[in-house]
Parts: sequence; C-alpha cells; structure tokens
Amino acid sequence: MKITFSARHFTASDKLQSFAVGEMKHLKRYFDGSLAGEIILEESGNLKVVEMRINALGKLLPVRMEGNDFYKIIPRAVAKLEKQLKSQKSKVYGR
Repeated sequence: MKITFSARHFTASDKLQSFAVGEMKHLKRYFDGSLAGEIILEESGNLKVVEMRINALGKLLPVRMEGNDFYKIIPRAVAKLEKQLKSQKSKVYGR
C-alpha cells in the first residue's frame, strides 16, 4: 500500500505521522488488490482537519473529518473509509 502524507499550516511530528500511516495501513486487510492512499492533515487555529483518500477498485473514496485532536479524528476517519471500502467491494464482487 502506497501512502502519501502531508501537513498543511504546521509541522507534523514523526509520532503523529507514523500513527496516521499505521491506522490507514489497517485498511489493507479488507482488500487484496493494490491500494493507494493520501493523508492530509490541516490545522487552522483550534480546528484540526483530516482528509483521507483511497484509490481502490477504480474509485476514489474520500473522507473529511474535523475536530480538536488528531489522535481522535484519525481513527474515526479510517472507520469511515473502512465502511466505504467494504461497501464498494460488495458492489463489485456481488455482481
């Protein structure tokens, strides 16, 4: 799984980066094919935004979450991506 990571308007610590990439790598267990993902963390004042995108099965699956703490938002965003990936997989393999 190829994952690109970027942070806007702040410098992300190595701990935060490895946490985000590690959480996104959990999606690999739901899909056998090749996955390409992108993580974008943005901070503007007290508002923190997480954007994640995954390219799977010829589709782009995007998620955008906002909150106050990256360590709480990232697992919720991954859970949304997991739900989207399962839904897309069932549509493709159910035909």
